[in-house]
Amino acid sequence: MAAHISVFLFALTVSADKVPFDFGPVFGDNMVLQQSPAKSAVYGYLSSGGTAVKVSLVGNDGGILYTVNASMNTTTQPFGKDFGPRPSAAGAPYNPWNEPLPMWKAFLNPTQAGGNYTIMVTCQGCQDATTISITNVTFGDVWYCSGQSNMWLPVSHTYSRNETVDAIKAGKYNNIRLMAGSSGTNPSYPKASKSSQGPWNAGYGSVNGSNPWMTSRQSISTGNSSGLTGGDYPLFAMGAACWYFAQRLAELGVSHPIGIMNTAIGGQRIEEYMTNATISQCSNRSGSSGSGLQYDATLYGAQVVPFVDMTVKGFTWYQGENNMGGMKGNSLANVGYGCMQRVLVQGWRAVWSKEPGTTDPKAPFGIVTLASSGSEGGPNMGAMRHAQTANFGFLPGPEGSGMENTFLAQAYDLDDKWGAPSWGRLACKFNHKGWPCVAPPFHQPCFVEWSCCKVGSGVHGKGYNATTCNSTTAAYCANACAASASTPEYMGGIHPRSKKPVGDRLGTAAFNTVYGGKGAFTGPTLSGCTINASSLIVNFNESLLAGDSLKLNPAKPSYYLTGHSYKTGQQGFLPSPNNMQQNASYGGSLLYVQVNATMFCMEPVPAFYNATTGDPLPDLFYCPKWAGGIGRSLILNTSRDDKADPIGFDTGWIQLKFEQETSTSIKVDLSPLNGLVPTAIRYAWGSYDCCDLSDPMLWYLHCGELFWYIIMNNSRVNHTCIAECPIYSTSDLPANPFMAKVVEGKCECLPPQEC
Repeated sequence: MAAHISVFLFALTVSADKVPFDFGPVFGDNMVLQQSPAKSAVYGYLSSGGTAVKVSLVGNDGGILYTVNASMNTTTQPFGKDFGPRPSAAGAPYNPWNEPLPMWKAFLNPTQAGGNYTIMVTCQGCQDATTISITNVTFGDVWYCSGQSNMWLPVSHTYSRNETVDAIKAGKYNNIRLMAGSSGTNPSYPKASKSSQGPWNAGYGSVNGSNPWMTSRQSISTGNSSGLTGGDYPLFAMGAACWYFAQRLAELGVSHPIGIMNTAIGGQRIEEYMTNATISQCSNRSGSSGSGLQYDATLYGAQVVPFVDMTVKGFTWYQGENNMGGMKGNSLANVGYGCMQRVLVQGWRAVWSKEPGTTDPKAPFGIVTLASSGSEGGPNMGAMRHAQTANFGFLPGPEGSGMENTFLAQAYDLDDKWGAPSWGRLACKFNHKGWPCVAPPFHQPCFVEWSCCKVGSGVHGKGYNATTCNSTTAAYCANACAASASTPEYMGGIHPRSKKPVGDRLGTAAFNTVYGGKGAFTGPTLSGCTINASSLIVNFNESLLAGDSLKLNPAKPSYYLTGHSYKTGQQGFLPSPNNMQQNASYGGSLLYVQVNATMFCMEPVPAFYNATTGDPLPDLFYCPKWAGGIGRSLILNTSRDDKADPIGFDTGWIQLKFEQETSTSIKVDLSPLNGLVPTAIRYAWGSYDCCDLSDPMLWYLHCGELFWYIIMNNSRVNHTCIAECPIYSTSDLPANPFMAKVVEGKCECLPPQEC
């Protein structure tokens, strides 16, 4: 499972005389406030007796540049009635204090980027203090990052961490400031135990808080980069995808200050970051059948609400693993994850921009799709990645869609470049000669069977063994051992340590959509197809390539389970010598066609649910209209091994080879179909490993049963493999996965996608 970091909210009663005059938890010395043309908000808590609050911007010379009056709120919950009680905790409020909490808020004048300011706040009548301030404040662009464990995963668990430290020491990335600390820490306060109100602790973002604002130089001024422990530089606690996103912006030329904040928590669902005011638009939410709405908004009050009054430039979001077991759905039909992705974007933009002139109502919003290791055992990874685009197939969506001004980083080809060194319960080793079994748990051989690594063997590694490690295997393992020693893993392959490529793609997309860059912001994107004699010509959108051309990698020899489930990106078939085959003819082309239109279904769904438990009833499925079906036909699933994937729907896919036709198209060879005509096509629609599994230096293939599903991880022995799928642009951006019907010889995408 993905990491699950517990967050506890308690319904507290906090009287005004217990609240000191203070800044809100997300403010602190060294922070970045949003630059002009927006006006930046500053807010905090009001102690007993306060009758008026003034906020002054103080220049570097100590002189007051201007002063504004703050508004005060002592009668309502600080974040509005719309955030009401959440249904999961018997009336527990979004506001963890359960009664009006006196607050003040002021808006600063729009301020150009840069500067070194003090924000001084004075209170008339406050009993505990009359003046508070935060120092070394600058203005720039503020980005709010969130999601689940792959957005939470700290810099300490990434291969590029030490290069980043060296670059900062050399004077790079000085314009980046961050809220250092684990994103799973609850920013709401006052902190208190269940039994008492407790003392008022230092703020979340203050110098003495759990997630203090720091400059990049400050974030490496204390600590170390020890490989065994992951190191304890404050930078290393920051969410890696969020940091590398900002780092890429700086590398591409964004020179003004960039501030980043991260509230991601492992093991969470998208519903938990949403509010009741918007989430009800979507049907088929996780936990919404029979067992109640137990996930709706459970983290909104803790991880989102403390930030919503801040003025920000935009958002980044990396989540979906724990929604893999639910319905992926369709945004146009207001069903499942596709709907919730759109509503999350709309809802966050609406609440952050409630005050005119602050956050843009269409603030940029970046999304990362799941890596192939992130299925959590759920079916239909292709449909999930499609849902993460709100079913537009790429981002941004068209004007008026709710997904305008969004951008995307595909990560289906960005699993851990060294494979998963450990994690699992059962395994079989395939060395291209047979299936000798190895005892669980399964690992990279350098850490278990050969035991050649003296350090960094992971939580399950056996450590160095001079008997099992000979001179040959030691040479094979030298690079893998060095990588593991310098970069500790976290729960294995589900958390790829190759996070800089994720941040690079996200930052590149933002630079070319938000910051005026002229390059491509997305990879090759399906625009249509036509059947021509014995070939199928697949065209990619020329304008989205932005001057790029297609770049094809050779299709590597690969292996797959012959049962339908793995070939379609599903899980469920146990491996054996009889159902493991090599794609000798076409390699891992990732491109398939169907020749029977009745089999097409983007997402088969259960026909009936148990009224008590909410669980789907076995064996009966149908294909909704939004998934490409007629919405009525039921299919009896006779395969007891794979109840989640009905026999009949989404079957019959045939892998074909292709070659480049023009700079914007490929030609698919249809001759193996023996005259049959394609009725559908798909590319990269599932969980794939695009590495060359015939390479003896990528020798070790694992197939393990974990929590009732199959994981496929080829563990690297001597060299790495990453971003090696077949179709890219010349900017090294991967093609966006696609699935489309072929009707009368032409591609027909499912709405809202157009092709």
